[in-house]
Amino acid sequence: MNKSVNNNNNINNKCNNQNNNSIIINSKDKHTYNIKVNSPTKLSFLTKKQIYGIRNSLVSQYHGIIAPGYKPSDTVYGQMTDNKQWVALKSMFCEEEPLKNAGLSEESRFFNNPLFLIGLDNYLVFLKDLSVCNNLHPPLVSITYQPANKKIVVIYNLIGFFTKFEKNGVSYKNLSIPFMLKAENARDFGYNYVYVNKSNKVYFSSSPCLSKEVIQINQYIHTVNDCGYRGSCTDGLHPQREFFFNVKSLPASISFSLWKKMPVNKQVNADFNYEMILK
Repeated sequence: MNKSVNNNNNINNKCNNQNNNSIIINSKDKHTYNIKVNSPTKLSFLTKKQIYGIRNSLVSQYHGIIAPGYKPSDTVYGQMTDNKQWVALKSMFCEEEPLKNAGLSEESRFFNNPLFLIGLDNYLVFLKDLSVCNNLHPPLVSITYQPANKKIVVIYNLIGFFTKFEKNGVSYKNLSIPFMLKAENARDFGYNYVYVNKSNKVYFSSSPCLSKEVIQINQYIHTVNDCGYRGSCTDGLHPQREFFFNVKSLPASISFSLWKKMPVNKQVNADFNYEMILK
């Protein structure tokens, strides 16, 4: 049975108290909850206090899923500076200096969806037709939460993503463009270690390899100087090499184990489970 989550829904259960920021887990709740996907927004020129306020407001949408007492993690968000431009979503696809910091904020795709613990991003794809730069990021179709399984499942529409680029002269026939994982949200909830326990039609080629060993998450948001905008701007730390992967064919999937503390080995039961389905 699926249920939608809004401000009035509540899951009567016990929470995971391993970290101040916790997702509520209840082995008796067999429902699957549909989580609203929030659209990207502009975060530029706000103070850190305002950014933290927005994050707290977003978290409040998930009353009964995110435990009371949430506070944005300084480990993830503490290195931001007040009143800075945020790198623009357009800059992910259009190699054009004036667009690097215009419009919707690139990081807001993940920031605006706190339960989007591990996100998907493409890497090094640029178009010459600047009129098609909006809404070209991999579209997130759905987020669902299963309290009994302490599991979140996210689904992406990569076929639609590839089609948009095919129309603009970028071929994905060989699926040779690398993707990367964004795990700031997982870290914000205290899940500092991750391992790919199962995957289908994807491959990780870096060393150390996320599909072979447990990796510590080191991603965070900070202020950077070299961002194509005078002064400085806010952006995510460049992704970890262990988080790059390629898709062999579609549909594909990746299942993750997440831990708050480093497990003795990768066979230890996960503190939380996360699955990414690519269609």
